[in-house]
Parts: sequence; C-alpha cells; structure tokens
Amino acid sequence: MKVTKLLSGVSRKNVGPHDERLLMLGTLAVRNGLFAAGAGTEHALSQFERTSREACDAFLTNLVHIARDDALTRARAHGHLPPQHPR
Repeated sequence: MKVTKLLSGVSRKNVGPHDERLLMLGTLAVRNGLFAAGAGTEHALSQFERTSREACDAFLTNLVHIARDDALTRARAHGHLPPQHPR
C-alpha cells in the first residue's frame, strides 16, 4: 500500500488535517515534495494494521518518534549534527 494512501486513511478517520503529528511527519519525512522515510519509519509503516481509533492514534504518535529518530540519523550521516557518543 502506498504511504500517502495509508496516512490519508489514518488521518481522515482518526485525526484532523491539522493534527500536529501529521504536520511533524511532513517536516521530518518529506523531501522535495516526496515522502522519503528512513528505515525505521518504513518498517513501522509496513507493520501498521488498522484496528481501533485508539490503535491508530498510538501508531501515529509512535510513527512521529520513529521519523524523528530517522531524521536525526540522516542529519548525522550527512555531517549536519555531531556524531552521537555512546553513553
């Protein structure tokens, strides 16, 4: 299933078009007008199953966290952020 179709289905049924999580996904995972998800985001999307409104809501919140982690990894890989040091 295409990502835009999946996300539009989630957003239409469970959240409004101005939901902060959708706006954040657009900021984190859209490049040059195309959805350019990282590996973690792609994996999460492949595991999504529409069940209840609550499950969709939790999925969307988690997806934003994963997309943020992917964006940070991408920024570090391109030298825009310092490498992450082991803790």
